[in-house]
Amino acid sequence: MEEEAAAPEPAAPEPAAERRGAALARRAKPFGGWLAAIGAGVAATVIAAVLVPSDSDRKKADGKGQPFTVVSEARRPSGVGWMTSRVVENPATLPAFDGDWDRLDERWKKWVQDVRAVPATALVVDFTVQGTSEAEVTLTGLTVRVTDRRPAFPGTHVIDSGAGDNPYRYVAADLDTDPPTLSDYYEPSYGSNVPPIQRRPIQFPYQVKLSDAESFEVSARTQTCDCEFVIELTWIGLGRQGSTTIDDKGKPFRVAAISAATHFCGALSFAGFENSCHPA
Repeated sequence: MEEEAAAPEPAAPEPAAERRGAALARRAKPFGGWLAAIGAGVAATVIAAVLVPSDSDRKKADGKGQPFTVVSEARRPSGVGWMTSRVVENPATLPAFDGDWDRLDERWKKWVQDVRAVPATALVVDFTVQGTSEAEVTLTGLTVRVTDRRPAFPGTHVIDSGAGDNPYRYVAADLDTDPPTLSDYYEPSYGSNVPPIQRRPIQFPYQVKLSDAESFEVSARTQTCDCEFVIELTWIGLGRQGSTTIDDKGKPFRVAAISAATHFCGALSFAGFENSCHPA
C-alpha cells in the first residue's frame, strides 16, 4: 500500500479468459528490461509528466487515494501442482475427471481448500495498473519482498496434467535469495506472429493514465522455502512519489517448495487414466 496513504480496495479481477485476452492486447506496448531499474537498487529517477495535473487530479492523489488503480490475479502455473502437509496415499481422494472440465475445476478448488494446499514451486502474479485521470503517472520500478520465509515442509506433492499459457516475457523472482533476485525472461523466438513492439525486453519506466494502462507478470519461484511475499511498485506523479504494495487481497502471496515432500500424487485429467499416489 502507498507509503503516504492507504490504497483503495482493488476492483474485482475480470474472468480469467477475458482478462488474459485483455492482458495480451495490453502487452502490445514495450515492457522492457526491469533489471536496469531493479537490480541496481532502483534509484528514483524523476521524469516530468507530459500533462500538467489539475487541482482535481492532485486531490485524487491526496488523502487516502493514489493516482492509479491496480487489479491483480494470482494463478498457479499448470503442471507445477500443490503442496499439502497432509499425507495423501489414496488416489481416490483426488478429484477425478468425468468429462466435465468446469466440474473438475470446482472439485480441485474444493480439494485445495479442504487440505489447505499451497501452490508448489511457482506462483504467477498478473497485475494491471491504470491511472485515475489523464495526468500521467510514471512507474519507476518493481521489487519483490519476502515477508515470511520458512523451511520447506513435509507432505504430499500433488501435480495435475495439462498445459497453460506460455508467456514470452515476464519477470522471474528467485525467492531463495535474500532479497529475491529478479531477472527478466524474454523469448524472441516467437517471431512474426508477435507484433514488433512486443519483441522487446521489459524496461522501466512506464507511464500510465486513465486511457493508457500497463500490464505486468511476475513469476515467483522457490526450490527450498515455504515463502510468503508481496510485490512493491514505485511511482512518481501529480507532485508526489510513493510505493504501492500488491498482495493477495490483504494477505501475502504464498508458494512452497517440494524439496521436503514425502509423497507424490499424479492426477491425470483425461478419460481412461487414473490418479496414482506413492512415496516420493
